[in-house]
Amino acid sequence: MTLPEASHWLREISTQLPEGAHDALLEADALIVTVAKTQGISVEPLLQHARGVVEILMTLHVDADPLVAALFSDIPPVMLPPEQLEPLFSVGMAEMVAGVRKLRVVDNYRLQRQSSDEKFTHFEGLRKLLLGMAEDVRVWC
Repeated sequence: MTLPEASHWLREISTQLPEGAHDALLEADALIVTVAKTQGISVEPLLQHARGVVEILMTLHVDADPLVAALFSDIPPVMLPPEQLEPLFSVGMAEMVAGVRKLRVVDNYRLQRQSSDEKFTHFEGLRKLLLGMAEDVRVWC
């Protein structure tokens, strides 16, 4: 299955988008395609999942920033760091991307086996991580 072009995809969902989201999503989609091509990575798996997440978030009637952040959340930070996103979009959106990426660390914690002393350290680190992400509650949605 080939992914539809961003303009076609956005046309299909445009009636449900919040104000300002169309242009931001189009720009974000184009940036992902450009970055993936320069890195020699297939863009289809990245965008297929990200666009699906955007469509799910639309059912929650969120504003434009979480929708744009959803497109970037699966992109590895080394390919597209949040600092690079700030001037193009917004500080809030870049912080959401960073927050969602931090949530992935929680999954890595669950996969590690630990002694009881390590478990305390693990839970303390997890507590600090979750408190740090509490800046923007939309990261949890």
